[in-house]
Amino acid sequence: MKLALGSVVIVGDQIQYLQRVQIQSSATPPAATGPLGAKPSSLSFTSATNGVTSGDAQSITLTNNGTTPLTAITPQIAGTNKDDFKLVQPVNAADACPSPLAPSGTCKISVTYGPPSTTVGAGSTRTADLQISYDPGSTPLAVALSGAASDTVYFSATALSLGTATTAKPSTETLTITNFKDTAVTLSVANPTGTNAAEFTPYSNNNCGTAAAPVPVAINQSCSVKVTLTPAAAGEGARSATMTVTYTISGAAQTQTVSLTGTGQ
Repeated sequence: MKLALGSVVIVGDQIQYLQRVQIQSSATPPAATGPLGAKPSSLSFTSATNGVTSGDAQSITLTNNGTTPLTAITPQIAGTNKDDFKLVQPVNAADACPSPLAPSGTCKISVTYGPPSTTVGAGSTRTADLQISYDPGSTPLAVALSGAASDTVYFSATALSLGTATTAKPSTETLTITNFKDTAVTLSVANPTGTNAAEFTPYSNNNCGTAAAPVPVAINQSCSVKVTLTPAAAGEGARSATMTVTYTISGAAQTQTVSLTGTGQ
């Protein structure tokens, strides 16, 4: 508070002190609210299969609360886990943001969520911000994004296509398995079965274990199986087989089959 004093005045034989008080507040005035509003102000996504979009997209509705048309409405995702979230077109094309967005006009921005297979741990939370810039405007509008990680055993693929191979030049593909459970998982990879099983060999680089020697995989750790197709003879054409992976969690065994295909020249 500031006090501003007045002056001394002589009235007859009396001296009077006239005082003027001016009060000035030191409080910071509230920040001006931008013309662009968003509802809801945050989006939260439930658990997703790692690397796979978590169900349908979620949307926010933007509203021009000002009196001036807004142009160049541009959304982008920033923040710690920005790559987990993707901008997608609204289901209804008519909901896309026009330029300009007239006063009282509305439009939608949609986002999907899919945590990557190599960085997510069971129970962790992934976060980012949806930042929306526009003109005229100096500060982007921010919408908080969050998503839960999966509690799962993640397979980088459930079908491996090994392309074209010859007897002199085999082809290879790698299957990666990641443990996103909250406990260690024991893995084993069985010999391929099916029509051309003998031509697919999964043990050239396999640290995921075998039926004879299962391997424990710790929380948030991965193992890999390098599968090789070596045709038995030239000109064989389409080849196929199936590889089965068994993973045991707290004594309960589950299986995942992975189809194997390729072409023998």
